Amino acid sequence: MSEFIMRRLIAFFFLALIQACTTASGSLSAGTMAERGQSKDEIRTSYALASGSENPFQCRCSEFFEDVEIEILPNKNRTHFAVFTDVSRPYSRYSRVGNGRYYGGYDTYESAFAIVERERRQEQEAIAAEEEKRAEEQRLASERAERKREREAAEKEEQQRQSQLRIKRQKENAEKRRKALLAKKPVTCPQLIRAINANEARARRDYPQKDIRLVGIATDINVGSRSEINVFTGFYYQAEYAWVNIEEKEDLLNGCVADMRSLNQASYLNKGEQFEFLCDGWDESLGNVTFKDCRPFKDAVK
Repeated sequence: MSEFIMRRLIAFFFLALIQACTTASGSLSAGTMAERGQSKDEIRTSYALASGSENPFQCRCSEFFEDVEIEILPNKNRTHFAVFTDVSRPYSRYSRVGNGRYYGGYDTYESAFAIVERERRQEQEAIAAEEEKRAEEQRLASERAERKREREAAEKEEQQRQSQLRIKRQKENAEKRRKALLAKKPVTCPQLIRAINANEARARRDYPQKDIRLVGIATDINVGSRSEINVFTGFYYQAEYAWVNIEEKEDLLNGCVADMRSLNQASYLNKGEQFEFLCDGWDESLGNVTFKDCRPFKDAVK
């Protein structure tokens, strides 16, 4: 019986010696195989067969790189280095296992730290690419803004040019009209009455219903009222107007009247004075002629 017990004790110590000498790499080979992406708790089970000095979870000497969220867990003998990514709570006696995802196991610190350097390099490249992208976006935005300014400046310049052209055309048209008015032959009341008495159809042909240069002597200046319509409301209202009676000595039965555009345009004139008007037309009724919408000729040809 004692011999059997002795054999069992020898076998137990032999197995314990083998387990104590198991390395971290051997533990991963003999136990559950670690896979990239596993949680830290799952990987801790995979290292369970490793001896204390070989198990990185027994060393409690974590090295955490917060800038890239990478943690390196070495074993006590520094012959194996477990690398974890996406770490926000590193392994310690306070947080225990912590969190993170298994990336791989390496035999040297340099191999493990190369993962940190690669991640930093990738982040720097990403930052540089992002800065380059922002710089390109700013450049494009600046170019768009510059093109917009140039377009707005060109549009403004074109508007100014068109405005100057309109003003120039207006001045040219005004000058052309002024010259045309000055070139018109004056018309007198007796002259138009004679033409109407001779042939009213021919008189209407020879004396157009626009821009009549009327000259004569005022025999009377009167003010009256008449109904006019408000173009905005459509209602009629009583409006004052002035008219000038024109001297006519040849035809005692017929005469001429000039309806003034406004009271002010008749206020400067006195009875017996000679005038020169520009009227928009004329009409005849029972042999009497009414010149319409008249104003001083000198105001029209300024």
